[in-house]
Order: sequence, then C-alpha cells, then structure tokens
Amino acid sequence: MSPETARKAIAQGRHFACGIESKIVCFGEMGIANTSAAALLAHKLSGISVAELVGRGTGLDDTALSHKQDVLERAAARTGALAPIEALADLGGFEIGTMAGAMVGAGTSNKLVVVDGFIATAAAALARAIEPDCERAFVYAHRSAEHGHRTLLDWLEAEPLLDLDMRLGEGTGALLAVPIIHAALSLFGMASFSQAGVSGAPPIS
Repeated sequence: MSPETARKAIAQGRHFACGIESKIVCFGEMGIANTSAAALLAHKLSGISVAELVGRGTGLDDTALSHKQDVLERAAARTGALAPIEALADLGGFEIGTMAGAMVGAGTSNKLVVVDGFIATAAAALARAIEPDCERAFVYAHRSAEHGHRTLLDWLEAEPLLDLDMRLGEGTGALLAVPIIHAALSLFGMASFSQAGVSGAPPIS
C-alpha cells in the first residue's frame, strides 16, 4: 500500500476505537495468510530475525514452512530499516494497520486494550511504535502456540494472562481473559482491614 493509504488505515482504526463506549476493547484476528505479514512487520519493527518469527500459521508441514521462511526472508531483504508507517506500507496488511490505529485510539481514550494472538500482537507493536503512551492500556490475553508469538511478546516485555497452548487469535483468549480482568478490578473495591473493622489477628485460645 502507499504511505498515504497506510496512514488512512491507522486513522480510520483510531477514529473507530475512540467512538466505542465500552471501557474494555478486545482485539483478535482471523489468522488466514496474514501470519506472513505479521512476521515481516514484527521483524522490521523489532529487528528480530525472520526465522524466529515465522510459524506454521494454519498448519503448514515442514516443507511448506521452510518455503514460507525462504520467501519471507527474501521479502524482508528487499528493504533495510523502515520507519513504522513505511513498514506497514511495504509489508501490509490493511487489517493490521486498522487494528494498530484502533489500539492507539482505545489506549489513549481511557479504555483497556486486550490483545489476543500473534497478528494482533504485531499490530500492538506497531501501535506502540506510533504512539508509545498507548501501551499503558495494553493487556495481553494469551501466549499463542504460533512460533513467533513468544519471541515477539518477549521483545515487548509482555506477560500474557494465559498460556493454554492454543494456536488461536480469533478473540478466544480475550474472552477467557476478560473475566480475569474483571475479577482483578473487583479487588480494588474490597474493603481494607480498617474499613471492615478488622483490628488485628484473632486471639489464640
């Protein structure tokens, strides 16, 4: 895509997220053919090798995985270091750009952002590169079995709430994580010892 189109994708995502009334916004994806774009974008943003980020996606065998890695390494070698918008324009995809913009919009408008899956995490890396302050709102739902997800999460210094060996990003982990988030938030409404009239340890009889 052109740099102008890349900026438009980010802007439309940001606009959409700012209009959401909910205080928690979950991001997942349909991981069909876009693990390649996510791996390449993550590579350009982080400097992590392509080999460490390429995975089996929807279930490639060893031969197909080797071919995928070769193709992506050649694609990455076409360009050197790229600015975030340049990387999105060069490598795609539109859904990653829109998700990144939405994460920026949600994260800077007092909403909690739940990130689910490898492709959404690549979008989160892009969002952080565009607007570092938005990262304060990010919660990572689960660690996918996709090869590059663990590596990218480590680079982001992110610790997901769940690690269930799922190769999913379609919001499954987010739906499991949201009740945990609500439970954690409810702790802030608990009474303290003094408020509950607990003065100390019970006497020993």
